[in-house]
Amino acid sequence: MRRSWMAVGVMASFLLLHAPAFSQDEAPGVPPIPPDVKQLLDSTYPGWRFAYHPPSYVTADFDQDGKKDYALQILRGSMASEEQDLVIVLNNAAGLTLQVLEARGEDPNIYLALKKGVELQKDAKTGVDKMFSSAVLRILGGPEGERMYHWDSGEMKEVAAPPPVDPSN
Repeated sequence: MRRSWMAVGVMASFLLLHAPAFSQDEAPGVPPIPPDVKQLLDSTYPGWRFAYHPPSYVTADFDQDGKKDYALQILRGSMASEEQDLVIVLNNAAGLTLQVLEARGEDPNIYLALKKGVELQKDAKTGVDKMFSSAVLRILGGPEGERMYHWDSGEMKEVAAPPPVDPSN
């Protein structure tokens, strides 16, 4: 009897450690997403769930309008042909809008990170150069290596990532 309980414990531990994704309502290490963001994802991607590695989403003001935006890594589709998407949900004057940045097959080696910086841009009204804080979304891992996206001309666009560091130097 003792052995069978041990086997159950080992199996439960294995399943917990190797679960492929988190449910829609949980992303370990971060608070739940707002209901309106979840509703947009539910209506666009029925049955979606968070992808593998925390954080499954990050927040920043990507479009520099003073409102919190969301970059989320989600899984959707059937178990036999699941797709992993990186999406941005922008919270702007028009409401919530969604942009797909990347779509691929399942890949447990993709991580999200933020890089905060400062940009020099011309003020549209005055024509004077001003400093704006910016949030750059960093995608780490996967076959492509590091990628970065930032807000440019009304949408998130990929920008050149820094070259990898040579550990021999």
